[in-house]
Amino acid sequence: MHSFGEHTVNLGFKAGGRIGSDPLPRYDHFQWGGFLQQSGYVTGQLMGARVRFARALYYHRIMRGGLLEGAYGGVSLEAGRVDNPLVPGNSDALLKSASIFVAADTPVGPAYIGYGRSAAGNASFYFYLGRPF
Repeated sequence: MHSFGEHTVNLGFKAGGRIGSDPLPRYDHFQWGGFLQQSGYVTGQLMGARVRFARALYYHRIMRGGLLEGAYGGVSLEAGRVDNPLVPGNSDALLKSASIFVAADTPVGPAYIGYGRSAAGNASFYFYLGRPF
């Protein structure tokens, strides 16, 4: 994460899979999708034995102080792959998504309202109270 003035850029990645040659049991498959984790897909929509994911996140402070301790507007660009999907026929190709959101630091924790869309046309709206990732 790098901040300069009111602007912040955050780059992240996540990867997971099995160790060794034994197949991953179905109950241990990765559930993927959701806000800032392939935002165009609903939470847990993507399931597979291995996940690789990268995200670029930008947000800008749009308000200071008051009832809300601060508010931010932001966007994300996301790309990932879920290999060996649990549901036969689900794609294991590179998935691309993006989101736009507003976040606020509230007295009970961070709150987010967002909209995500995938390159395949899937879309989701999100509301989170607390950290979504």
